[in-house]
Amino acid sequence: MNVVDLVRIELPCPSCGQRYPLSLSQVLIAQEMSHDGCSARGEDECPQDFLAPMLDHDAILTLREAWAMLEDQATAIGGTLVLGSETAPLPGSAAERRRQ
Repeated sequence: MNVVDLVRIELPCPSCGQRYPLSLSQVLIAQEMSHDGCSARGEDECPQDFLAPMLDHDAILTLREAWAMLEDQATAIGGTLVLGSETAPLPGSAAERRRQ
């Protein structure tokens, strides 16, 4: 499983205020496009330019590598690494603290 496909950041729309999810994979792609020289001049032309600096590129890659390592370790002992339910926050998470 590629964890960066599943982990998302929720962002408010600057126009309507509704929140929308953006996967870490989408952020990585935006960063790679920006690094490869996307020639757009503004956010309206290329939202990737807006998305690219949101999160640290190396931190996302480290998360992906750490997840893969943990998956291998879990498999080696007969287990399966899973993410918690999207409807129930993980114990101790910031989302759980906000609900309390």
